[in-house]
Amino acid sequence: MTRRFLIACDSFKGTMSSREVADILSKTILEKAPDAQVDSLVIADGGENTVEAFLNKGKPVKATVTGPYIFQKTVATYADLQDSAVIETASAAGLPMVDPSPDSVLDTTTFGLGELLLKAGRKASKILIGLGGSCTTDGGCGALCAAGARFYDEAGSSFIPTGRTLKNIHHIDVGAIEPSIRKAELVCICDVTNPFFGENGAARVFGPQKGADPATVEKLDEGLRHLANIISKQLGIDLQKLPGAGAAGGLGGGLASVLGARLESGIDTILSLCGFDAKAMDADWIITGEGRLDSQSFQGKAISGVLSHSPKKAKVVIFAGKAEPASVQQALSSGFYAVYRTSLKERPFEEIRKTAKADLREACLRFIKDIGL
Repeated sequence: MTRRFLIACDSFKGTMSSREVADILSKTILEKAPDAQVDSLVIADGGENTVEAFLNKGKPVKATVTGPYIFQKTVATYADLQDSAVIETASAAGLPMVDPSPDSVLDTTTFGLGELLLKAGRKASKILIGLGGSCTTDGGCGALCAAGARFYDEAGSSFIPTGRTLKNIHHIDVGAIEPSIRKAELVCICDVTNPFFGENGAARVFGPQKGADPATVEKLDEGLRHLANIISKQLGIDLQKLPGAGAAGGLGGGLASVLGARLESGIDTILSLCGFDAKAMDADWIITGEGRLDSQSFQGKAISGVLSHSPKKAKVVIFAGKAEPASVQQALSSGFYAVYRTSLKERPFEEIRKTAKADLREACLRFIKDIGL
């Protein structure tokens, strides 16, 4: 009997893209079982590889935009789907693009993301914006400036706010926002529901992984709180009541409050648009995975979305570069069939990086042996 496999893995951040993971798993399965039916999807949860997940439906477009710092340029890629487009924050201001430090998290900007919005908005009536993987905590002010908004300090001087200078905002002028952006349907896709500021907000939860020390976290949280207060007074919008406003260092809240963007679950949106449900219908085995399996993996990330969309008859397996023991148990109790770690020993990341592809193949061979393929 022909066995049917569907591979839908997120990227293994820093080592392999979603497509590379799928290619290695597909090739290894077909080497051992040439008669198997193997299908694969490139997926993401709103972070890096979000654009790639849609390239089978459109064409890639390269654009030179501002990078993580205002005087730096980078080349970003977005997906042109004719009447719609997909852009991602990670391509203009991704965490791997900087050396995380208190200074970087205070000075990085989402301005390049706003430039991507403008470029895509010239043609697209609907724009999907992947928020994940950012190195920024500017409340989306950089992107809003690029889109035409103007921020003024108490002296009446305009400036482009970053995390360091959010506290200096005195007034926002939204009258000059590019008309095409105002008309477009903007959908932000992300994998978190954190509020804009506070104990579970953008600065306290995500600031440390972007390089913020405790003192910097306080500065960033204070700045976001101040920005939220300005937006409340001027626009009448309470960002603390908007789930996901803290995504990408507050970018979600900035785009939603000023540009009217809608915030949606990243993985659910992507699985729906790439036709996962139809492809999974006849699968015997569904393989998903990510670089690190931990407690956050079950909170709207790719693997949790794949499991919730999988038919009950299919066995769902996780491949992960690293996996905490408690998370493995949580996965098994949640309904996953098995978890396969690709890195079996504790090693420095630089070593793991060199052998990641070979390690994934070895893990797949263990899986094949276990299921008697």
